Amino acid sequence: MAVTPATIREVLTEFAQVSATRIQIFLDFAEQQLNAQAWGNKADQGLIYLTGHLLKIDAEAASGGGAAGPVSAESVGQVSASYQIGESFADSEFGSTVYGRRYLELAKTVFACRCL
Repeated sequence: MAVTPATIREVLTEFAQVSATRIQIFLDFAEQQLNAQAWGNKADQGLIYLTGHLLKIDAEAASGGGAAGPVSAESVGQVSASYQIGESFADSEFGSTVYGRRYLELAKTVFACRCL
């Protein structure tokens, strides 16, 4: 299957209201970063998650937000929560979004070594 803006909207529903033009820009960026031949039959899925990661990073930056990584602790009044961040994500910008983490997990199934 060829990944299109419609594919991104269907799979990553949080981007359903993003224009096709905007999605295509980040889809093109992702295609330049992903070697489809190396990824084989998982290339489309990797491309979807990488595009989602780039879109999410852009949306966070545009809103003035965007943390350096996933939240490790948060508090509201006397209630607090902490989240363990997996070691495999700690040194990677991909760990900052759910789509980046999915991309990394998928990459582990494609590449036997830790070469990311």
